[in-house]
Amino acid sequence: MMPGKQQIYDALLQDIIRGEYPPEAVLNEKTLMERYGVSRAALREALVDLRNENVLRSLPRYGYEIKLLSQDDINSVMQYRMILEMGNLPLVYQKATRQELESLMDKVQPSHYNKSEDVWSDWRMNTEFHTQLHSLGKNPYINEQIKRCLSIQNRAFAQSCWDVWQKVRIRFTEERHQKLLEALLADKLYQAMEMLEQDLSHFSDAFEFTI
Repeated sequence: MMPGKQQIYDALLQDIIRGEYPPEAVLNEKTLMERYGVSRAALREALVDLRNENVLRSLPRYGYEIKLLSQDDINSVMQYRMILEMGNLPLVYQKATRQELESLMDKVQPSHYNKSEDVWSDWRMNTEFHTQLHSLGKNPYINEQIKRCLSIQNRAFAQSCWDVWQKVRIRFTEERHQKLLEALLADKLYQAMEMLEQDLSHFSDAFEFTI
């Protein structure tokens, strides 16, 4: 059975993020069909979705090229993410159970953090933490928007690494995540908000430096 639209979408996006295609490369349907073993119809649907999400730019009669994110794009999504996450944390505070918070705390202990030098390890753990934290607010619409912001930042993070792979180092530590959860468990929402703002600002400052 051939892969469907979502499978080719996911595979192609991950390959773009991983730098499998140079930024100036032109992607054509024939080559992509052969590489991913997918039907033309499913491939076209995936390409249209990636184009609509500004991952690709359509080149009539040629194919598609990867659309690089500008610094303005990156700054804008970071601002939007800051508004979303700071606005959602009070919902997490209201709706998350102690058991849910403690379960998340277990996942941010040092023993769970991969200390390898792979630049993606820290980023993946950071992304997983923020996704899981905000899911505790039980608002699927906010969750989807936060996931979308993180997906865009995933591309931006990859873009910063394409030319200097394994040289860029943005360190995300578990310490801020632990303190944020400790504050929520202690019913100190204001302190938790401060820790979240610091965590997001750390990423924003580091990313501006590396881009």
